Amino acid sequence: GGDREGALPAFRAVLEAVPDAAAGHALLGGIYADHDLLADAVSELDQAAALDPENVLYVRALARVLERAGEDGRAEEAWGRVLSLAAGDALTLREGREHVVALWARGRSAGSHLTELRRAFDAPEPDVEAGRFLAEALRRRAEVPEAIAVLRRVVELAPADVSSLLLLERLLVQEDERDGAIEALRALAAADRSAAAQYYLRL
Repeated sequence: GGDREGALPAFRAVLEAVPDAAAGHALLGGIYADHDLLADAVSELDQAAALDPENVLYVRALARVLERAGEDGRAEEAWGRVLSLAAGDALTLREGREHVVALWARGRSAGSHLTELRRAFDAPEPDVEAGRFLAEALRRRAEVPEAIAVLRRVVELAPADVSSLLLLERLLVQEDERDGAIEALRALAAADRSAAAQYYLRL
């Protein structure tokens, strides 16, 4: 609601008020997105991400707005950049995979991706990232026991993989496999010592 055209100059004043150009474009992009001015939001967030390409928050904001705008190809590419920038941030990594798999489903390509992921993960030298995506794709299809089996294999191959351990614990709780969930929480406490107290509390 309201006079959007009249509000645009006030919105753009943000660029003058914020000394850091990338931050100004990101803030303005967020304001446009909040007002459903998606083309303007994409333009501003593109500029923010171009000025500060290593800033995962800007790239993530761009990915989310591209998805809302129906630019699925660009959105998937942006989420791929988020995944490459978010190493060590388990929650952002999980969010990125969830969005990529959701975009596959929206584009009706999930089935072909599933076949490719299985092939890559079942190879003599398993592609661990393919396993992470495979588990998320299976979870989305409500094939939870197979998703759990894939995640167990992933954490055998990458024992400190916090994002996969978090998803494994969540799915084990969902399936009422309490012993397995406890084991996953112990592994999380060992892999992510900064949050160990939180995992022990869940235990």
